[in-house]
Amino acid sequence: MDIGQWIVVSLCVVLIFWYFIGLTINRRRGIFTFQWLHTGLEQLGEISQERWLGSSGSGALLVVEKAVAPFRRVEVIFWLEAREFLPMWLLNRVRNKRDSVILKAGLRSVPSNEIRLASSKDRQFKNLVTERKMSIKRLPIQGDYLLAYRGKQDSTLNKRVENFLSRYGGAIQSLTFQNKEPHLLLRMYLHPLWKVTEEEFFEDLSRLVNNKS
Repeated sequence: MDIGQWIVVSLCVVLIFWYFIGLTINRRRGIFTFQWLHTGLEQLGEISQERWLGSSGSGALLVVEKAVAPFRRVEVIFWLEAREFLPMWLLNRVRNKRDSVILKAGLRSVPSNEIRLASSKDRQFKNLVTERKMSIKRLPIQGDYLLAYRGKQDSTLNKRVENFLSRYGGAIQSLTFQNKEPHLLLRMYLHPLWKVTEEEFFEDLSRLVNNKS
């Protein structure tokens, strides 16, 4: 074989080898994340729905239909990077796409105003805020975040958001409080969450939404 053929064969071997490595990593992360979220959600009530989204190496959905106060309903979805395919994984790394979790919650007490939090580098967030004519202020807490708000300001809610941000800044992709369901919409990177226990995270989440705290 000439050098070109050797390069092609070597590349195929690398891609096949990487496929099985990525598959193993994702399967282990998927099972760990599922168990981590399952344990944490059990503090909020009985899990009424749970299923894998594709496979244990892709992601999963967990739902608590009848959650304890201050929640009413909680839905959690997590997605893992496509590590099996090296070119796609590298592209997603450049685009800053990581293992992520999305939490949607219906609350027993409806927020009185709208708050949106996201990174200052999030162009989609800036466009949405401009479109909705929301006011903005910068929160340089563990990362450069922008807090957008509309309606009468709730200083207690703002403080709870800032406290949550002070602990999970860098992990938060976006956070929204609104008076329509889901009242809370939270997007976070998964890996930083594993620095705390599942019990700690869901306790912090309860403090974030509890307007009596």
